[in-house]
Amino acid sequence: MKKSSAGSSGRGTTSHDPRKTTSGEQKTVPSKRKHRRSGKDTMETQEYQSEAGPNGAGEEKKIRERLMEFAERIKTIKIQSAGQLEETNITIQEIHELCLRGRERFMSEPPLIKTPAGICVFGDIHGHFADLSKILDKTGVPPKQRLLFLGDYVDRGSYGTETITLLVAYKILYPKHIYLLRGNHETRAVNRMYGFLEECRTRFGEVEGNRMYTLFSHVFNSMPLAAVIAKKIFCCHGGISEHIPYDITDIGLLCDTIWADPMTINKRFDGSPRGVSKVFGQDAINDFCDMTNIDLVIRAHQCVSDGVEATHDDRCLTVFSAPYYCQESHNLAGVAYVDTKLQVQCYQHKSSYDPIKQTISES
Repeated sequence: MKKSSAGSSGRGTTSHDPRKTTSGEQKTVPSKRKHRRSGKDTMETQEYQSEAGPNGAGEEKKIRERLMEFAERIKTIKIQSAGQLEETNITIQEIHELCLRGRERFMSEPPLIKTPAGICVFGDIHGHFADLSKILDKTGVPPKQRLLFLGDYVDRGSYGTETITLLVAYKILYPKHIYLLRGNHETRAVNRMYGFLEECRTRFGEVEGNRMYTLFSHVFNSMPLAAVIAKKIFCCHGGISEHIPYDITDIGLLCDTIWADPMTINKRFDGSPRGVSKVFGQDAINDFCDMTNIDLVIRAHQCVSDGVEATHDDRCLTVFSAPYYCQESHNLAGVAYVDTKLQVQCYQHKSSYDPIKQTISES
């Protein structure tokens, strides 16, 4: 894992900030305001709890032990060459239980998560499980580390099943130490076309694969859409919306939260080249931050060369956590750590399977 800053270059550029070195020097994302801690920045471990069933506490203990064994088994899968995994032997019964308990957990949370500072923020994963596992080895996992994921767990990569089941298992076990937001690939309209439906069918056969896909879809439909860290940092998958002044039920707002992109434009919002949602400019991000008393927007959704990229006068930070994306883009993975003083430290991770990035040394 390398420590670095996010450059202030415009959208689409791959140039490095002149103050950044490939050896991974650490610095903070610049801020024009002094952040103040809000509320408690520490939190005791809240582990898996649910209503005692007919068999009482003994049954709950068995459920917890079963979930912990599953999470440990998935986290320690052996990684072969080129990021391929050994056979994981995830069963239909395990997925069924994870999906039912995971959906129950997500349904107990509001669509907007409020969390203290002292948390690692991840961008897109896209089934890059081998790289995710190595990054988690560096950051730590719940309950020792608090994590916030900004969506897009599946599609593109080969191991969406391992990715989402591990994270959901952690969510069930340690609900206050990990938050999973919904991305645009956590929708049927997208993931039925870009790989996850086919992954389910390949693993479990067409009939059971369709059933597993439906169970996962129910989980995705229950995920929260955004998070606010210590009342000052807004996090979502896509971006802000011109519909913010209106009711949350406005479908445009929900769409923009998982689809919108920042862009250097001379207007607040404009049509997106994706054909969905909008792009937002400097004036839009300024208005949003001033209206909501937010200092920084952290979002994902776009592959950036350095894994992290600060734009819009350092008020918008893009984080992308899938390195060597689709085995085509020679990008690094990025993770942003928001410390208890609300300073943002950006870290980079190189993929072990990218022949170009292998030449970059880690610190």
